[in-house]
Amino acid sequence: MFLQRLSGSVLLRVGQRLARQPMCTMSTLRGSGVEGTRMVLLRANQTNFLNPQVASGHFSLPRAQAFSTSPRSLAPLILGSSHNESGHQSSSEAGQQPIVEAGFAKIYGMISLAFTTFFLILLGRSLYGFEESFYFLGEPTSFEKKYNEAMGYEATGLMPQCFTFFITAMLKHVDEHFDPQLVADEMIRAHPDCILGYSMRAYLAKLEGNMKEAFAWLQKADEVAAANPDLAEKMSFLRMTEKDLKKIEFTSEFRELVPGKVWIVKEPIAMHGNDDPFLIQSSIAKLQSGELVIINPTDFSPESKRKIDALGPVKAIVTTTAAHGKGAELAQNLWPNAKLYGTDPKRKHDRPHLRWDGFLSNDGKAVFGTELPYHQIEGQIFNEVLFYHRSSHALLGMTDLAIDMKDLKKMSPQDVPWSFRVYMFGLGVWRGPFTRDIETQSYMNAYAYSRYDMRKSFIQTFMHDIKYITLGHGGVIEGDDAVQTFTDHYQWALDPQKESSSFTSVARTFHWAFFVSGIPQNLFSSFFRQFGFGSAPIPPLTSSSSSSEDQQ
Repeated sequence: MFLQRLSGSVLLRVGQRLARQPMCTMSTLRGSGVEGTRMVLLRANQTNFLNPQVASGHFSLPRAQAFSTSPRSLAPLILGSSHNESGHQSSSEAGQQPIVEAGFAKIYGMISLAFTTFFLILLGRSLYGFEESFYFLGEPTSFEKKYNEAMGYEATGLMPQCFTFFITAMLKHVDEHFDPQLVADEMIRAHPDCILGYSMRAYLAKLEGNMKEAFAWLQKADEVAAANPDLAEKMSFLRMTEKDLKKIEFTSEFRELVPGKVWIVKEPIAMHGNDDPFLIQSSIAKLQSGELVIINPTDFSPESKRKIDALGPVKAIVTTTAAHGKGAELAQNLWPNAKLYGTDPKRKHDRPHLRWDGFLSNDGKAVFGTELPYHQIEGQIFNEVLFYHRSSHALLGMTDLAIDMKDLKKMSPQDVPWSFRVYMFGLGVWRGPFTRDIETQSYMNAYAYSRYDMRKSFIQTFMHDIKYITLGHGGVIEGDDAVQTFTDHYQWALDPQKESSSFTSVARTFHWAFFVSGIPQNLFSSFFRQFGFGSAPIPPLTSSSSSSEDQQ
């Protein structure tokens, strides 16, 4: 066993060396439907902060201790008694060379290096092994069997295809090399008795505005469900209906969270054309001057804008995460005199044409003074910034780091857009009967490159007296134990025992990128299909197209 672990460590170290080469870094989501999320698929975590002396067990952050001690004295509780803060390279410093922009020549040129690295990582992984699930962040691998048994089918076997389909369907708008139909066709061929592949083709037809084709594929999915009723019943969460092919209507929400101080606004926003919209929850904080700061802006309706204007003048608009540039642009159009701040200075949230007034980070500056301090959560690629509104004890702006599931668990699946259900299923956010109130997407296996840095950032943030935590995709954690409630659901990052050694972090990133996300395979398959390799596309079910207006 010792020799296996040692040899696995050596191989993973070699893989890590290769992974640091610029040609082996993928950053393919520029200007994509996820609004600039830099999917660093092949990323090395250069630092090992794991302290083996830290006691094992469930991490807890007692509120009394958190607020009565200094960050320095609190650090050993979360970070471990000894840690090294040197030699760490942030995501902004690491070279990230877009693979798609370079064209097919660069794809061909990096195949050899990528596969060599991939082979070493896989070999090292097979010898070293993992204890944490790739599909369900923070859960042991044994949870996957428990989950599949509860679902009644091998659900984890379908999760990679679901995530790949969702992402490539969004990326197709900005780069034709991504091919979601490849995913759908492979699903149909591999699982002809499963409704998913046919539903995927229906959704793609909907995006193209060909509703006649969309309903034809939906009918095919219904026929497959009728022929396999047991499986269809077990997969009811992913079952598409006619409602999913029609225009989705959301109920907007405008609520005063803290009287006279904080409001939350929940509105749908669509990234491209016929894409299903999804809900974004904005937080609005009033400063002592009476001016407003809009945090994590969405696509505000005229009614919501009228209500916001009635509260006071808008001083600033802040998009708190790298992936949410669309809302910032829409909000600046509504309030052109307000200052615009972001967190992504390198890519400017894929909106370089906007008039940016600055980008927030942990540089010690206080743009809004002491009444609205902010903390950037380091160690993850979203550059997410959280605001503490001192007078209301509210932590505002948490967006892509966590998803609130309380309301979604109460809703009928048909009241949630089909594409979002596929997204939640594919990223392990929806866990069937095991779904908790707060969940995190499995992509943090790759996007959280330093759990140590994340813990350090959270410990500094949680030193405030927090009674409210607003989440950017809906939901609020309320009460004197709000921090403890969050940490109870965020053990994967806040428990020192969850910290990985550097070679395990690299292997986890590679494994998630190639086996869970499936995006590199989609790029390669799409590339080789142009030269006649691979299976031919499954032809459409109808011979003519029809507009959405004709069908609806």
